[in-house]
Amino acid sequence: MEGPPDTSVVAIHYSRSFGPWGSHSVAVQRDGESSLSLGFNGDGPPEVGLWQHALEAARFDELLAALRASRYQELPQPASPYPGMAPVSLGEWRAGQMPVMRSVAPDTPELAEVMACLARIESELRRHPVRVLRGAARWRRAELTRDVAVEIELTLTSAGAQPLERQHPKASWTGLALAYLRPNREQVAHTVLAAEDIHAADPATPTLRLAPGESASFLLSTRLPAAVRPGQYRPVLEVRSREDCLWLEPGPLVIR
Repeated sequence: MEGPPDTSVVAIHYSRSFGPWGSHSVAVQRDGESSLSLGFNGDGPPEVGLWQHALEAARFDELLAALRASRYQELPQPASPYPGMAPVSLGEWRAGQMPVMRSVAPDTPELAEVMACLARIESELRRHPVRVLRGAARWRRAELTRDVAVEIELTLTSAGAQPLERQHPKASWTGLALAYLRPNREQVAHTVLAAEDIHAADPATPTLRLAPGESASFLLSTRLPAAVRPGQYRPVLEVRSREDCLWLEPGPLVIR
């Protein structure tokens, strides 16, 4: 029979680093607002930013029970550097103390229920965006020959309740790059876009400021790299700042 919840635990932390692309962290609070901070969207929705919301106590107790049942503190720590996917860090935070984090492999079977609880919490937090950037990209032409420039329409939207500020794409370092992937995800070329590849009014300042619900659109135009030969591709547009990275997929591209 389970005993009463351990009320000395005031928060549970989860984090995962994706190296140069960004990070993913969740701070689940017993009292006050829990938060989701996402600096890299990977295969998820095309959003990065901060979400916050006060969760019901039952959500916290459910996660704590799953964490304790996993015996995560006894799980083997992955070798460093961890091959393939980055490890995750989990830890409990007791009142008056710093959290003690434990690194474990993300696909550890013992963590299945913990990850399921975190997924439910993230789903709830995502309904409460604070400062969130949403991106969308589409080809002007999804089928072209090698002598025609690649053109992408990029839209950045402030999808949170608070204004959003970030580096303007037409700054000297644009933060934009186009990776050409085959349908099997093999990368054959990577193009970094320069300011002259971005067609929009020159910024008055190096900062792009968006009010809640406001969008900014840009036309990106670049030549095909020599390594991209006729065939089918599934390119990824990288939209970076100093803190985060959005991966956007405009859709299939056919080169004749």
